Amino acid sequence: MRSNKLKPLVIGDITIEHPLALAPMAGVTDLPYRLLCKEQGAGMMCTEMVSAKGLYYGNRKSEPLMATDPKEIPIAIQIFGSDPEIMGQMAAKVNDGRFQMIDINMGCPVPKIVNNGDGSALMKNPELAGKVIKAVVDAVDIPVTVKIRKGFNDELINAPEMAQVAQENGAAAIAVHGRTREQYYSGTADWSIIRKVKEAVDIPVIGNGDITCAKDVLRMQEETGCDGFMIGRRAKGNPWIFKEILHFFETGEEMPRPSLEEVVAMMLRHGQMMIDFKGEYIGVREMRKHVAWYTFGFPGAAKLREKVNHTETYEDLEVMAEAKKNILTPDGLKALEDELQELKVVRRKEIAQKIKEAREQGDLSENAEYDAAKDEQRDMEARIEEIEKILKNAVVIDEKFEKGVISLGCHVLLEDITLGKEVTYHIVGSTEADILQNKISNEAPIGRALLGKKIGDVVSVEGINQVNDFRVIDVQRK
Repeated sequence: MRSNKLKPLVIGDITIEHPLALAPMAGVTDLPYRLLCKEQGAGMMCTEMVSAKGLYYGNRKSEPLMATDPKEIPIAIQIFGSDPEIMGQMAAKVNDGRFQMIDINMGCPVPKIVNNGDGSALMKNPELAGKVIKAVVDAVDIPVTVKIRKGFNDELINAPEMAQVAQENGAAAIAVHGRTREQYYSGTADWSIIRKVKEAVDIPVIGNGDITCAKDVLRMQEETGCDGFMIGRRAKGNPWIFKEILHFFETGEEMPRPSLEEVVAMMLRHGQMMIDFKGEYIGVREMRKHVAWYTFGFPGAAKLREKVNHTETYEDLEVMAEAKKNILTPDGLKALEDELQELKVVRRKEIAQKIKEAREQGDLSENAEYDAAKDEQRDMEARIEEIEKILKNAVVIDEKFEKGVISLGCHVLLEDITLGKEVTYHIVGSTEADILQNKISNEAPIGRALLGKKIGDVVSVEGINQVNDFRVIDVQRK
């Protein structure tokens, strides 16, 4: 049994009990979503990135990004910029008690940031990066952390050097994403660079890139020796990932994934929090992308994404969520295949045409349409890669899945009438064991009794000392 293997993360004079950080993601990790992740066990929180120049010139869009809640403590504000003087002044300005740390973004790959010399562009100029870090450190009395990438491109892999520059100029911790700027989020994160950074500095190192589950955290811990673990894209629509990781390290066991009912409940609560924070018009529209993330992988998710784009009120969200509970018959595999076909055949051509038209306009350095189309193209290719990986590893079950009817591959929620408790089983086509964690063989007594049953049915199963009666509460195909 594994127990207490995750040590607290110490950054300066701050001790973070759970060394699990929610990566700052623009348009994702706003206050409502950070609170949900904090409830699930995320230890280190960070705002969406805030422009130092935006603060300097009084951009009204900056203040909402800095909204916090006492429940988030300790929380960092992430700022970006490449002018040491402005960065120092604005760091001092936000050092007003709301934040316990300041994080400097030197890893953002987005063209409009990089083209201004900010974000991951600083990976090309360690000397300037050092001046920016020193200016911020000298301006505040709270720990300063820095987020970097493996390098700018394959010809410039310099994360260890950048980490040393950060340490020499007073940074209290460094977060490393195992991809270059040119990779964005494609390909596989190189965890060996995280190990090299860890070997190069004495300050805490936080690993980032391709953490999808508790076992990934364990593997990163063993391969890199890093002190903390930052989770980004896998946390989209999945605040439970933090709870699942903590559970694994405390018990050695993997938690069952949340049921559809739990997902819907969280989704609706998130929607209400967004409305409370941003108003119904903006809140509901921003929830559209979150709904797509929450429901990814569930049967019928592709159709749901079509519907969610028409939601305008909280009542619309409720109606859509209720409909989602009843989508049990569409094959999730078929939905992914359809989505992949649309991306490859339709969307690729559409985006390629946008890029072509933008190029025909001439100078691309200040062409917003071109940058937007390239961003869209990168996101699309990342999604294609993700779907292809899922399809490659998919276990296809030939039996027809009828609504509410138990077959191989189903997750079944049962009420144990005899013992008065609920239990979840995953029906597998194996004769290896009767019960293994939450898996049950179709050849086991209870497996044979459940196959073909539907919601509401009661089955009796003879145990060692007694006969237990089970009522089928819910059936899901995953």
